[in-house]
Amino acid sequence: MNAFQFLGNVLYSQFFVKPPLPTASFANQTVIVTGSNTGIGYEAVKHFIRLNAAKIILAVRTTAKGDAAILIIIKETKCDPSRLEVWEFDLASSKSVRGFVERARNLERLDVVVQNAGIFPPNEWNMSDGMELTLKVNTLNAVYFAYAILPKLRESAAKTGLMGRFSFNGSDAMFISGIQNQTVSGSLMDAFNDPKQSSKFGDRYALSKALLFYSMHTMASQSPVVPGSGSNVLIDAVTPGATKSDIFTRDKRAWWQVPIIALLNGMARNTDVGARTLVHAVEPNLGPEAHGRFLMNSRIMMNNPMLGNEKAEVFQKRWKSEILPFLENIEARVTEI
Repeated sequence: MNAFQFLGNVLYSQFFVKPPLPTASFANQTVIVTGSNTGIGYEAVKHFIRLNAAKIILAVRTTAKGDAAILIIIKETKCDPSRLEVWEFDLASSKSVRGFVERARNLERLDVVVQNAGIFPPNEWNMSDGMELTLKVNTLNAVYFAYAILPKLRESAAKTGLMGRFSFNGSDAMFISGIQNQTVSGSLMDAFNDPKQSSKFGDRYALSKALLFYSMHTMASQSPVVPGSGSNVLIDAVTPGATKSDIFTRDKRAWWQVPIIALLNGMARNTDVGARTLVHAVEPNLGPEAHGRFLMNSRIMMNNPMLGNEKAEVFQKRWKSEILPFLENIEARVTEI
C-alpha cells in the first residue's frame, strides 16, 4: 500500500465510517483491559460494564491512576464496585508482565484480554534492557504477554465452553512501514535496536505495529482455533483508527510533529467511538474467520497487503525465527503452544 492509498483509506475511515455501538453480551465473563486508566482503554471498560461483564480488570502502569479512574467509572456508570479491579501492569518490564500473568492464573475464569497498552515513540532514542523502548513495549513484551496468558484463556475456554479471545491494539500505520522491503543483513532484532540504522526503517511506531501484526499472525498460526479442543482461543489485531488520546501529547514533541499531531486530533474519533472497535474485536459471537486477522472499522480486513505475497512470507518467516527465541529467553517454553 503506497502513501496515497493509505491516506485515502484513513480519510475515508475517519470521516465516513462510524463503528456501531457494540451490543453483544459479556455476561458472566472476566475481561482484562491493559492501558485502561485513560483514552480508549478507559472507554472500553465502560462498554464492557454496559455489556454486563462480570469482572473487568484494569491493567495499568500506575495503580493510583487506575484507582482514580475506577472512582470516575463507578460514578458515571453506577456499576457495582466489586466488578472492577486495578492490577499493576508495565509493558516496559518483562518482570511486571510475568508477575501479572502469575496473578491472573488464580482467577476463577478469564475470557477476554484486550492488549491496548502501548506508547508513541518519544523524541529521544530510549533503550531498556538492551531494547529500544518503542519496540520493547509495543511489540516484544506485548507479544510475550499474549503467549504467557494464553494457557489461562485456554483453561477457562475448556471449562466454560465459550471461546476465549485475545486482541492486540494494532495500527493501520503498519501499511506504510515498508517493512517487507527492508534488506537487512544479519539480525533483524539487532538492526531494529541500533540507533545508527534507525533512519532506514522509517517511523518507529509504524515499525513496532508492523512487527506486532506479524507476531500476532505467527502466534495465531501456532494456535489454530479448534472448537471443543484445548486450542479454543481467538487471536486477532484491531485498529481503532485515529482517536482523541493523550498518547501523542503526553511527551514533549519536536516542532515538526506539532502540526501533524494537530491534524490527527482534528480528524480523530472520540475515544468512546474508537473504543467500540476494541470491543468488537473480542465479541463472543466472533467466529474462527477472525482468527489471525486484522480488523478495521469493526470489520475483518480482506486482501490485507501485509499478507499473501512472497515478500511478506519471507519477512514473517525471518521475524519468527528471531522473536520466538527472544521470548524463550524471557521465559523458557513460553512459545511452546
